[in-house]
Amino acid sequence: MVGLGIVVWLTVLPVSVRGKFMGSGRSITSIQETAQAAALADTRVQAYIDGNRADVFGVAPTGAQRPADSACGDNCQQVNIYDFDAGATIIALVDGSDVTDVLYQEHNRPMPSQQLASKATDIALNHPDIIAELGFQPERVSMSANDGGMHDGCAGDHVCVAATFEQEGRNLWAVIDLTTEELAGLFWTTLRPNPSNPQPRNTRPACPAPGVVTRAGWSVNYETSPSDGTVVFDVTFNGMRVLTSAKNVEWHVDYGAGGFTDSIGCGVSGASFPVAPYGETEVRDLVDGFELVQDYRMLAWGQNCNYRYEQKFQFYNDGRFQILSGAYGRGCGSDTGSEPIYRSVMRVDIAINDDANNTLSILDSEDGSWQTQPFEKWWQHDGTQQWQISDPTNIAFDMQPTAENAGYIYVTRHRPSEGDIDLGIFDSTIQCCTDSHEQGPNDYIDGDITADSNIVLWYVPQFESDSQPGSEFCWTEQGDPDPIVYPCFGGLLFTPRAPIPTAVNLDTAAPQPASRLIPITAITLTALATALTLYTWRKKRAA
Repeated sequence: MVGLGIVVWLTVLPVSVRGKFMGSGRSITSIQETAQAAALADTRVQAYIDGNRADVFGVAPTGAQRPADSACGDNCQQVNIYDFDAGATIIALVDGSDVTDVLYQEHNRPMPSQQLASKATDIALNHPDIIAELGFQPERVSMSANDGGMHDGCAGDHVCVAATFEQEGRNLWAVIDLTTEELAGLFWTTLRPNPSNPQPRNTRPACPAPGVVTRAGWSVNYETSPSDGTVVFDVTFNGMRVLTSAKNVEWHVDYGAGGFTDSIGCGVSGASFPVAPYGETEVRDLVDGFELVQDYRMLAWGQNCNYRYEQKFQFYNDGRFQILSGAYGRGCGSDTGSEPIYRSVMRVDIAINDDANNTLSILDSEDGSWQTQPFEKWWQHDGTQQWQISDPTNIAFDMQPTAENAGYIYVTRHRPSEGDIDLGIFDSTIQCCTDSHEQGPNDYIDGDITADSNIVLWYVPQFESDSQPGSEFCWTEQGDPDPIVYPCFGGLLFTPRAPIPTAVNLDTAAPQPASRLIPITAITLTALATALTLYTWRKKRAA
């Protein structure tokens, strides 16, 4: 990329390295420069982008999450290349100068680079329609261009971002189509006054340290990804594998006419404004188990248009486990019709007694039998369905969504390119602001067999924000140092239908290192947390 985001036309011939940047604005290192050059010269990469308009969106070190058969070593670099014409991402994993893996991700693209975000901001500051709408030429945006779109515009595989201008208690949204370098559209939302308490600016810490917890029969590995949040992986209970991995791919913040697509993570893979981790990953005691918790906050959380998210992975002594994602706000709208609806896209690579032969079944409400789901499919969760994951030896887990009467469930056959490595953004930008099942995972449903196979579960809970006094939900009234918050959480709870025998002799009493185990004084009651989530939804529905 040259200058303010002019894309480079790549061919199958060896090309010079011209996109020397990191999406976060950092200078590219010599290791990353070598990885980028190797990726661009690889014949597999060039075959994908032959004659197309393509650009490197970012280069970043990978963590442990990569395809199981990858030969990429400890210094593995991930090079993200976006093909504008095909609407697809080519990911090259590079070990030194050796390209070990090339993955082609249809329906997906990396987060826009900082250079592309700057290009969009420049368009917004100087566009005549925006100047006319505001009544003057703005000198700055109130929020820099973030990944987003409109329900009626900038659809399909176009790269779109949204910048905002705050004016007299309202927010003007300017959606920029970076594929065409044009203004896609404008709309307004109303804002609540910012809190009067002093708001310190949070600082961006280093990426949280990865770790492993071995406790009460559980072995749980975890790390924070560039843009898929905190990932737990290679999870076993009593020596039996139950999870290959679980993570939060992205957040959709829907304001009706348009909205944002947010990423959470360390933000080194080309994210224009990721919501960064706040502090280290904590391991907290539960009354009957433990949980891993990671907080994510924007720099001025507590003020308008500054978001906070949180992930929780809960593991219980009886073999249950729960995967939760939560939103705090504060959003960019406060009146009826502009309060956001939050939707998290959660990916669960389930592995009941390993992942090769799992089956999703649904309870038939009429005859009480379990009906195998033979092919990829999606469902709207209405609070009445009962789900089960099983293996050929009849080890089974009940699966229960914990956001009552909200969201969508998908089952797909496992494919390495669909989430084994850090995923970008699902390409249809209307997915940030649609009420249908078209939230992204639907792009992976194409009729493959899912019975007795390696399957992946996707869950998209949804929560309607409420900022009105007395009924606050998914909302922050004020941030630090004295936060007043009303978060909303949802996820999937997995419960074994029978006790899981001990397959491996684990030392469940071994203490954890003090740096990894963080005790809390107030014990978190898991059952209470789930009950409160359900109660809040019932309360809102009744209202």
